[in-house]
Amino acid sequence: PYVDLVSVPEVENSGSILINQDQQGAYVKTVFTQGTKAVISAYNILGQKLMNDLTVEGTVTNTRLNLDVHNQIVIIKVATDKETSTKKLVVH
Repeated sequence: PYVDLVSVPEVENSGSILINQDQQGAYVKTVFTQGTKAVISAYNILGQKLMNDLTVEGTVTNTRLNLDVHNQIVIIKVATDKETSTKKLVVH
């Protein structure tokens, strides 16, 4: 069968969102093909906000999260207008 590739909608702003931590704490990296706005949120296991939402914008961002918690499970959410990525970390 013939496949018309022209009419397949491309995923705009497709990119990657990385949520991780190192010795300095938790961070979020985003890499998008087009300038994209992302909102970063952090919650504890009870759903309480641990910090004010951070808004980052651009194609490549690297954001360190100012979380004043230790040995807790933290849920970090990164949302754009096209996708949402969530990760659970045990912040040391």
